[in-house]
Amino acid sequence: MSTSGQRVKTRCPHSLSLYVAVGHASLKEFLLKYMILIHTSAASDLAIRSEAFAEFEAAHGAVIGELSITGELIDTHELAVLGAKVVRTNGGLSVTNGPFAETTEWVGGYYIVDVASEDRAIEIAARFVEARYAAVEVRAFALPPL
Repeated sequence: MSTSGQRVKTRCPHSLSLYVAVGHASLKEFLLKYMILIHTSAASDLAIRSEAFAEFEAAHGAVIGELSITGELIDTHELAVLGAKVVRTNGGLSVTNGPFAETTEWVGGYYIVDVASEDRAIEIAARFVEARYAAVEVRAFALPPL
């Protein structure tokens, strides 16, 4: 279904908000963009640094190089742990040091990729050493940005 030249109203399945998509791309094109979220913890970080750091660096270097050449890489960054904050507004503004949201695991970095299929995104995610020690999550961009 194309949004080319038309407005499409739909509800995001994971929120109460109504999205209005306006643009020149099909919704299917947006479903081919994925975010790969690399989770980590103190234990997994220590294990990677002591057991597989060279392999970790090589894997990320190879993936970034390959996806840059193929045009599949949109963005990637490691996320800082120091200075992270958790913000809550239930009963007033509450800001605490993070990145923990009552867990011992956090998102250590991400990749945004524009690939031909979900299988391709999963294949990329499986190349990271972190997948041996913690979760590497693949999520589709569900709708075009507002």
